[in-house]
Amino acid sequence: MGLHSERAPKLEGKSKSERKGILIEEGIMKSRRFLLSFSSENRERYVLLRECIEELKAEYPTLVSATIGGSLVRGYANKESDLDIEFLFDTEKEGGAFEDINSRDSELGKKLCDKLREKLSKKLGISLGELGTVWMSSSPKWSDLSKSIKEGSANSMSSYFGFSLSKDILPYRRRILEELEASGASGEDLWKRIVINLWCDESFGFDEETVSERKKLYPWTIVEAKKYFLNENPDETGGNI
Repeated sequence: MGLHSERAPKLEGKSKSERKGILIEEGIMKSRRFLLSFSSENRERYVLLRECIEELKAEYPTLVSATIGGSLVRGYANKESDLDIEFLFDTEKEGGAFEDINSRDSELGKKLCDKLREKLSKKLGISLGELGTVWMSSSPKWSDLSKSIKEGSANSMSSYFGFSLSKDILPYRRRILEELEASGASGEDLWKRIVINLWCDESFGFDEETVSERKKLYPWTIVEAKKYFLNENPDETGGNI
């Protein structure tokens, strides 16, 4: 907590670009993959968000986890900042009831997204507008995921390795990494492309020097990835869960 209490006075009352600029100048994001917001309100929101996801999982068994991104995990969010959330569903649970949730025309996906937004805003005590962007994603059937691995498609797998709000993501990470490992050299190549996606997405908005330095924060081989991402007791430096 010292890191946040020490920084809070410097960032309080500053614009988003000024807050980001201070973190860049101090170089803190060169050594941390994630940094929770300095704002006490946002840190409380983060705790409530974890609780809310667990409640939602009890209501919707197909919900595996949710990942958060944007300024909330880059250290410069304040209480007015958006919440960037991506929900991950397992379409093999309950007979694949959410199989079409990624479809743009899916009424089920739209209805569920609206309900989740309402539930989150009430739990967090904020308006729907303040809740910000909510990205809805459905994890593919394992047979489709295996197909993606064989075809070398990295995009559908990157979401499983972001800042997750639930340990229930761990078995899915393990399945992906083991499938990649069994694929040999092609699996290693695909993993590198997944890491590139993570590195670029999570470093968005930082200066070129910071982005370059952050490359060392990621596990670039599957062996390293299994040690890093399957840890059940991570801290926010890695944000493994």
